[in-house]
Amino acid sequence: IAELGALTTDKSGMPLTRISNPCDFCKLILGSAEGRQACLDSWGKLAGQEEAAPEFISCHAGLQYARAIIEVGGELIAMLVAGQFYVEQPDPEVEEMRLQSLAQKYRIDYELLAQAAKQISVLDERKVPQITGWLERVAHTFEQFGAERADLMHRLRQIAAMSKIS
Repeated sequence: IAELGALTTDKSGMPLTRISNPCDFCKLILGSAEGRQACLDSWGKLAGQEEAAPEFISCHAGLQYARAIIEVGGELIAMLVAGQFYVEQPDPEVEEMRLQSLAQKYRIDYELLAQAAKQISVLDERKVPQITGWLERVAHTFEQFGAERADLMHRLRQIAAMSKIS
């Protein structure tokens, strides 16, 4: 949906799911142990945001990400993270320096990284608010699933307690 990569993390930013629709650029970064750790750190930074509403931030590799919180019973249990795009076309000189730095830092072939970077989506200003709305709707759907599951588990425990033979 919306040409984004998305994943669900725990409340500290550790992945609970695989990334859906990862771009080739991010696959290369995640393929490096150092790059994967930098992604984990970026997701952890999203977890530390104080605002409840999704806000886009730049990750360690220069791409945009946002998160929506998932709460059940008023408790933060997870986050939905989406991103892997630019909000504007990067300056070619700055982009080349950034890619060279990333390739060296994460030991990735520069040519492969540069090719993959050409495929990163550039979203226009109208799509960004749509994405934050989408993130919140999907997170609320997860919240409903979680609340229904918690209610079902509570009822099952009550049934189990009532059916015990003393």
